[in-house]
Amino acid sequence: KRLTEEADVLVQDKRAAQETKADLETEITKLKAQIESHEEEKRILNENIGQLLCKIRKLNEDVSDHEVQKGVASDKIVQSESQIDILRKELTSHQKEKELADAQIISLESKVASLKNEMSEHLGSKDQLASRIAQLESELSSMKGY
Repeated sequence: KRLTEEADVLVQDKRAAQETKADLETEITKLKAQIESHEEEKRILNENIGQLLCKIRKLNEDVSDHEVQKGVASDKIVQSESQIDILRKELTSHQKEKELADAQIISLESKVASLKNEMSEHLGSKDQLASRIAQLESELSSMKGY
């Protein structure tokens, strides 16, 4: 009877060990599936990290290009501002020259008007003298006629 009891205990122990083994094998299978899933997620994350690193490099290149373009644009702005200053100085100089020329024109116009007045006075005098000479010649002729 004791042997039967021990055999029953051993059978129960064997069954318990087999159940534990089956549970452990199931748990190992689950863990392997989780590991595979994590490996796939890790692979996908590494791909995403690689893509993000490429995008970051491209953005850094774009930033560098924009910095260069910004520097070029800044230089062009400085050059343009310098040209504007030069043109403003030239414009001021031309305006002063124009003002002088306008003053000279006004002075010359005044002189021309004055000369025209003198000329018309002389012409008037000349006409008066010619008329007087003609009158005197007429008087002389009439005197000769006597």
